[in-house]
Amino acid sequence: MVTSGSGGAHRLRNAREFDAVFRQAKYRVSSAEFLVLAIENDLLANRIGMVVSKKVAGNSVNRNRIRRLIRESFRLAFDKTGLDVVVVARPASGSCENSSILESLGRLWRKLSEKAVDRQP
Repeated sequence: MVTSGSGGAHRLRNAREFDAVFRQAKYRVSSAEFLVLAIENDLLANRIGMVVSKKVAGNSVNRNRIRRLIRESFRLAFDKTGLDVVVVARPASGSCENSSILESLGRLWRKLSEKAVDRQP
């Protein structure tokens, strides 16, 4: 059974999975804070991967805060299924408050939802 949590089964884990999204990105949406790339997968679940570099947020506390916000926003707001999504944080996200990060991600999930075809059975 696939749950709606963001556990290990719902994350991109290795370089091969990330590279597939970067090379074959069918859907692309962006803001000043984030770039979101996505491809369709053969699963009935979404998987998410994140790239938050030291240039974006200098210390690990800030990088992990951004990752937590991305995961939670994705879990709550994204309603399509069958996509592998990579979120790349841009430098502007490092200095943003939590509320503005969540707003930006919410807009991106809506844009991505409009572009992606819903593949639920």
